[in-house]
Amino acid sequence: MKPFVKTLRRSLLWAVLPAALTLSFTSCSDDNNDSNNPAEARVMAYHAAPYANAEVDLLVDGAKVEDIEYGDESDYLNVAAGTRAVEVRLKSSQVAVANTSLNAESGKRYSLFAYSASTTQTSLLTIPDDYTTPASGNALVRFVNLGYNAPALTLTRQGSGATPISTGVAKLANGGFVSVPAGAITFEVRETTTAQSTVLSQTANLESGKVYNVLVYGVYGGTTGATGLKLDVEDLD
Repeated sequence: MKPFVKTLRRSLLWAVLPAALTLSFTSCSDDNNDSNNPAEARVMAYHAAPYANAEVDLLVDGAKVEDIEYGDESDYLNVAAGTRAVEVRLKSSQVAVANTSLNAESGKRYSLFAYSASTTQTSLLTIPDDYTTPASGNALVRFVNLGYNAPALTLTRQGSGATPISTGVAKLANGGFVSVPAGAITFEVRETTTAQSTVLSQTANLESGKVYNVLVYGVYGGTTGATGLKLDVEDLD
């Protein structure tokens, strides 16, 4: 911020300061990723709703805090601890498509996913980001199944006989954080059936000490293009 406050009279400074302190949700910059306020939590929001596949605005307690394209995510955002009203609106029309009440606990982290509950309804899923820093040479991955009409799916490494990372993860469920060796890896998503048909694959470079969401989203079952089934690997940073 430019140092224009030096020109303000002291009375004006004290008048505007309380209003500034009432802000409940702010973005974390690259050089300030962690909140130093013990009364805050952190939230990362994902837009994974194929039937609302346009840019959306994320609002908290009625105030816009972020805009997110389909298939993208926000940075971690600082949110005041307590019960927060979260809403998603289509950016172009400002029509509300989803809302939820977020119970944000002080010092906690959360991933918030917008997904398609039906072809006409968007819903929000909140998952706590509870983990400890992985050991040196390892990363943590969490498989999240948000595929529309998707069956239970298994995340594994590419290759015959590879040990699955997360097995039989149902729609709207996740496999929890699993430690894997850092480095180049090709993930495969397979149907949890006898045939174990591969439906998606994605190569990523996992950094030591990092934590990742491995997310399936889009429409399951032959759909291609913008709303087709996709696999995304995103670090929680």
